[in-house]
Amino acid sequence: MLFKAARDFKISLSKSIMVGDSRSDIRCAHSAKVGKAVLFKDDNVDSTHVSRIYPDLYLERSKRYYKARTLSSITRLL
Repeated sequence: MLFKAARDFKISLSKSIMVGDSRSDIRCAHSAKVGKAVLFKDDNVDSTHVSRIYPDLYLERSKRYYKARTLSSITRLL
């Protein structure tokens, strides 16, 4: 599906950002060589408490993908 969209719409996957809500989405992004992959998880927690300890967007320990707690934080990657 990614390759068809890239071909049909002339999208450079290596310059793209893929946002998914599961680890299989992240694996798909890596397989397709998408530039940046983001795992979005809304933990439904009090963001004022969490933001002091955990940022809304951070690079995962493996440095293979980002994790985001808010959709607006993903815009920082653009």
